[in-house]
Amino acid sequence: MEGVLRQLPALGVISREKSKQKNKKGETTRAHQLLAELDLVQQELEAVNTWYNLAVDEDLIESYIYQMKALKAKYAHLLKQAKLAGITSSHEQYFARREGRRL
Repeated sequence: MEGVLRQLPALGVISREKSKQKNKKGETTRAHQLLAELDLVQQELEAVNTWYNLAVDEDLIESYIYQMKALKAKYAHLLKQAKLAGITSSHEQYFARREGRRL
């Protein structure tokens, strides 16, 4: 699975260019970094979810479940960091919608 995720940027499925946005001084801002990481984790989660839906082998299904849990934990951590930094985005709404919650 890691091999597939590594190939996604090369295939243009996941763009890492968002993390290279710079401010007026030419420095990458923490807000842009966090938002780029959130985007990347969200895209990785969607990719793993797709692979999970296509899997038929029990071992693969189990590994995809663990990967989804790990990515959700990473996403929640990044979201907390973004909140602490005062950054707002639609990412929180994305997971709330997926989990059937309202904000």
